[in-house]
Amino acid sequence: MAVKEYYEIKENSVGKYFVNEGELNILAYKLLEYNNIKAIELLKISTIVFPESSNLYDSLGEIYLINGDKDLALESYKKSVELNPKNITGKKILEKLISESK
Repeated sequence: MAVKEYYEIKENSVGKYFVNEGELNILAYKLLEYNNIKAIELLKISTIVFPESSNLYDSLGEIYLINGDKDLALESYKKSVELNPKNITGKKILEKLISESK
């Protein structure tokens, strides 16, 4: 539902709004203080808006872990490391998740 709302706002507000990935990431962590699901939804939208952002996928993986969803965390960390092979912390978490899933 949130993704649909994002596209409606974007379509009807061309040129009125500008956001960058850093702002979305910060907002997601602020939301995390109140509601894990809303933070996850915002980060899912953020990865659609910025599909090449390793950092957003890393944050999404972290919040999935906080929420107890290791399978989705694994997917997010894989994507993060794929986009940025120098993401050392992401690689370590990814290795741990893979070893735990065996």
